[in-house]
Amino acid sequence: MISFINSTLINLSIIISSVLIFYFISFNILRDKGFSKKQSKLSNTEITMSYPLQIILGIAFGLVSFLLSVNLITVTKNLTVDMRYVMIFFIIFYGTILMGSTATITLILSKIIHYYFFMPVSHEYYINNFFFTLFVLFISIYLHSRKISYKKSCILFIGLFTLFRSFYFVYLFRSFSLNIWTNILMYFAVFSLIFLITSVTIRKSVNLVDSFSQIKNSATFDRITGLYNREQFEQFLRDQLDSSQYPFVPFSLILLDMDDFKSINDTYGHQIGDQALRYFSDALTASSTGKIYICRIGGDEFGLICTLDFPDTKAFLLDFQKKLREVPLMLEDGRNLYLKTSIGVAHATKIKKKGIRLTPQYLFNLADQALYAAKKNGKDSIVHYYFH
Repeated sequence: MISFINSTLINLSIIISSVLIFYFISFNILRDKGFSKKQSKLSNTEITMSYPLQIILGIAFGLVSFLLSVNLITVTKNLTVDMRYVMIFFIIFYGTILMGSTATITLILSKIIHYYFFMPVSHEYYINNFFFTLFVLFISIYLHSRKISYKKSCILFIGLFTLFRSFYFVYLFRSFSLNIWTNILMYFAVFSLIFLITSVTIRKSVNLVDSFSQIKNSATFDRITGLYNREQFEQFLRDQLDSSQYPFVPFSLILLDMDDFKSINDTYGHQIGDQALRYFSDALTASSTGKIYICRIGGDEFGLICTLDFPDTKAFLLDFQKKLREVPLMLEDGRNLYLKTSIGVAHATKIKKKGIRLTPQYLFNLADQALYAAKKNGKDSIVHYYFH
């Protein structure tokens, strides 16, 4: 009994910790890529990792699966349960097909090496290792591609696993006694119990992280556009000034105002107004580089913290205005809605001049004055002011 408890706890720990470690690695990678701007739940987000990284993680999961295969759950003296296959299911559902395929190949090759050099076995074990492992991969991919609920996928996986594993036992034993049937039923009962415990634990953990992520997103990102909100904009500005002082690194504070936005709302309605905001923000994001923080700071006003060189900043803004003029927002009724923007830019070249120290509020006011001048110039224009 003690051996059963120990081996069960070891298997549970290996499975749950491995999947959750991968999950948090994915969470950090996608967070760094800004996934939260468009998606608040990692569990509903397509993972976009480089192929080499997917292969490396797949190999790691394959080795974890192999570790499970040599740390069997001891039920009785004559019965052990092998949990290696559950890792393939989880890596398909929480990872990618490439990762799952790599893990499967790694597991198969590891077991072949293990059998050949360290544990001589009959050919039935080689057959099981190759064909049944591939079968688990295929049914995991199939269940995931069907887009059915996670709960149903787990139940179907257990059902299909039990059915096809039974065929293997029929082939392996060829004749059955009451003792053999009892062991087979105990095998499936233990496997199903461990699988359900791990799947529920992992899912609860994932949902908990998703909930925290959504709470954080609501305080960080704008609901309509998915861009950073005003609070984050102000924080970015403070951080930029703090990090730029020693030595001072020039940067630009940019304010953009969508021209005639009130007219768009009055003419087309607020739903189209929201579409215009999203189109504007998407176009702005598509035109930017990694050196620009883009935020919606209220209404039709957007704020940017840009660390590009001043000539590159000017070129970026001109290119953005050009795209807005040339590529309209296409409405559902077939009409085209062309958007325009007025832009005010405050370029910070030093931290202090003539006894005046540059502060976030001072730079914001300077950009706001430039924006007002741009609108006064007839809109759809850019005005640059400098703190130098």
